[in-house]
Amino acid sequence: MQAGPAGKSVLRVMIFSVMAVGCLIGKAERPYAAESAAELCQWVPADAVAALIVPQPAELLRKLNETPGLQEAVGSARLAEVLDRNRQLGQLRAVVALLEGQLRSDWKTILGDMTTGGFVLAVLPNNRVVVILEARDGEVLHKVNDFVLNLARLDPANTAGREAVREAEYRGVRGWSLSPEESHAIIDRRLVMCNSAELLRRIIDQAKDGGESLAGSSQFKTAMASLPASDIGIFVDFRVFRGLPQVQEGLRQARSPLPVLFLAGLTEALAGADWLALGLSYAEEKVQFALRSGGDTALASDFGFATPTSPEEGALPNLEVPGRIMALTMYRDLHDFYARKNELFPERTSGLIFFENMMGIFFTGRNFTDEVLTELHPYIRIVVAHQQFTPETGVPEVQIPAFALVFRMRNPQRFGPIVEEGWQKALGLINFVRGQDAQPGLILDRVEYQGVKYTVSYFSTVDEDLSQPLPMRFNFRPVVITQGDDLILASTEGLGRSIMDAIRASADSDRPLPGVTARLEADLAAVAQVINVNREALIRQNMIEKGRSREEAVNEWEQLKRVVELFGKSVVKVGVHDGRPALDAEISVKWSTLDQFLPSK
Repeated sequence: MQAGPAGKSVLRVMIFSVMAVGCLIGKAERPYAAESAAELCQWVPADAVAALIVPQPAELLRKLNETPGLQEAVGSARLAEVLDRNRQLGQLRAVVALLEGQLRSDWKTILGDMTTGGFVLAVLPNNRVVVILEARDGEVLHKVNDFVLNLARLDPANTAGREAVREAEYRGVRGWSLSPEESHAIIDRRLVMCNSAELLRRIIDQAKDGGESLAGSSQFKTAMASLPASDIGIFVDFRVFRGLPQVQEGLRQARSPLPVLFLAGLTEALAGADWLALGLSYAEEKVQFALRSGGDTALASDFGFATPTSPEEGALPNLEVPGRIMALTMYRDLHDFYARKNELFPERTSGLIFFENMMGIFFTGRNFTDEVLTELHPYIRIVVAHQQFTPETGVPEVQIPAFALVFRMRNPQRFGPIVEEGWQKALGLINFVRGQDAQPGLILDRVEYQGVKYTVSYFSTVDEDLSQPLPMRFNFRPVVITQGDDLILASTEGLGRSIMDAIRASADSDRPLPGVTARLEADLAAVAQVINVNREALIRQNMIEKGRSREEAVNEWEQLKRVVELFGKSVVKVGVHDGRPALDAEISVKWSTLDQFLPSK
């Protein structure tokens, strides 16, 4: 008979606890490289399609103890109350207490001793899974195993029929099974757990005889060596997954102009990837990610518009402005990008045709590729920031953050007036369309700020009651500004002026970031403020678009706010590694906010 719920739950807890170590591990003192995990991966068959490797799982416990916010969340009275109310968790705590008493140690020490030498989880074809961990010594593994087996045998849920625990010996190695979906064995200092007896026998053969293994795969070695120093390494043989219909559909949807411009080869790298490697590190409430891929590097040649022409070249630093929510800087040669539009986008969509027609109007028939885009350096910066509203100027009912695009011109004396003309034509078209709908239009004016004259447009408030929430259009006061070599297109005059100040302040350090093709910086605490300010508008929109009741819409709004508040400042950087796009990210985690996710009842 299969083991009863208590016996099987303990083994699952062992497995999931070790997996949790891998997911939350702190930064190891020695760098992650292919050779650090090679010994454990020598027991993993070569046909593994994915593997998660944690060289030093015991470091997790030390990192957890050194993370004040997480300790605060774990020790909160609210969590204790939730645990006390949950019957299954109560039983689990009782089992853990028994284990601690029998081994005369606390569970953190036990788990640390069990995973001293590392941890590997591998996925093989036909949904086969193997977990291998190396302990401080074989004694601790046998003690924990005896405890689990005795618990399963004593479980009152077991009845006559089949044994609660099945034992067998294969090639001198004793193995146990608590269910048809679980088999495990202890070999020296290693615990091997599989979801089939056949796979366990295969692992034992691998341990005894050697042979082709994941550790010996050149693809695996290259993937792991491509990662920076990391605490967790994840390897995926992407040849198995890239042909799946869901993956192909996602890649197809990303082949439109804007995704290609912004992602610039990331999706194509996936489409041609033979393998993916992901490295994760944790330190001081920050989680770091590194994504690498390998395969046909010829694909990268289609995205030369996003590849710096020399090692010293790259995107410009992001601009710092008051109330900044997000900033994105990119290295993008727009002339090269648009010149290759027929190769990148063979299908002439209606949106692309409309865009070209409008550009022909705004730029007076000039060739958009050779007479407009050629005037721009390959530097694009985007800034999103809070707006400051006052009762004197009025407060819109829905408050949209200000946003701006910043380009660098090659010949500002020549190109500046051309952009000014095109900008005024675009505003004239907007006013014409709004006039047809009997909507107020934008008023154009020329103003000066710190010696720079620019064009501003705004909606009149003459007929508005400023004591009442204003329509959404009052979020916009667009400007076009040419300051030196920089061209600023901003949705509000305030942000435009802040960017002028930021460019002046950073003049001495405004040099390219070598090898960086894109860098995104976001403050999710600022995003949470936007969500909070627009609470009623978002709830109402949810009710209208999704047909939710107000209670359901409020719950969804609260869930969104809690998720965003869990994170702080984040950075995503894209560069080039071995001719292919490489992504690195760092996300701050506010562990102290975890108690918000606990049920109130």
